[in-house]
Amino acid sequence: MPKVRMKMKWNEFIDKVASAKKLKIKLGFNAGGIIRLIYAGAFNGLITHDEEYVKMPAYLRCSRMTAEALKAMKSKAALPKSTKTEPIGVRDIKSDASLVLWRHIVNPLFTYNLVNLYSQHLQSHFGFTPNQVGNTKAIPLVKHMSSDTGKPSTDLYSSWAAAFDQEHAMEDYRNGRRNAAAVGVIVKAAARRYGQEGKRCMDVTFFDGFQEYQVTMWPNRNTGDYNLANAADLKACEFGLFVIKPSIYKGKKGGSLIKFYPMAT
Repeated sequence: MPKVRMKMKWNEFIDKVASAKKLKIKLGFNAGGIIRLIYAGAFNGLITHDEEYVKMPAYLRCSRMTAEALKAMKSKAALPKSTKTEPIGVRDIKSDASLVLWRHIVNPLFTYNLVNLYSQHLQSHFGFTPNQVGNTKAIPLVKHMSSDTGKPSTDLYSSWAAAFDQEHAMEDYRNGRRNAAAVGVIVKAAARRYGQEGKRCMDVTFFDGFQEYQVTMWPNRNTGDYNLANAADLKACEFGLFVIKPSIYKGKKGGSLIKFYPMAT
């Protein structure tokens, strides 16, 4: 395996890999291994000098580095698919948000502040503004009540767990005077039936950048079914804004999913 100096640059590493391959020197890794290392961020220290790489969205940077590494290795290896243990494969990574989810799946200790990552998008597309009062660390962005629609204000949490620390706001969330929201990536979503009448609901597990949570989209009292139009967006790897009524069930923090807003990334 080519020796990696602490200050080695990515292009130098690639040249060494290509040279070793040409000289038929055995590498200490295979194509699958280097793909996973690249997407895990193991080589990020080699590209800090390269402004073009640094400015790229992380998932595009990983894609480009992978293409360069495979070319140097003269490998035609395909990007890994999803598996039972990894519900999102490298080939499913199409945004920085899905990259965050993949890194969390392969390394449960990995965390990332998704609200910070998409702060500008949340402000320009959803009308959130920086929170100026109260616990701004827990609630960094707020969407204030619209005078023309009368819709309640929405508090956006960096971590969904933080919503349960706001005891003064919990009653407002539960009676609909205010909304609570989180940003996250869907890990899985599945419909199920419950009760004697066999009504349908949908359970959604999402990752907020720190932890996984399960929320449930319950059926409309009038139709007896959940929001089918919105449910079509509830697919694994979808990234977006979750408006949720917080609740704790059997000791687990979650809630009722009021609305999911997909976010283009």
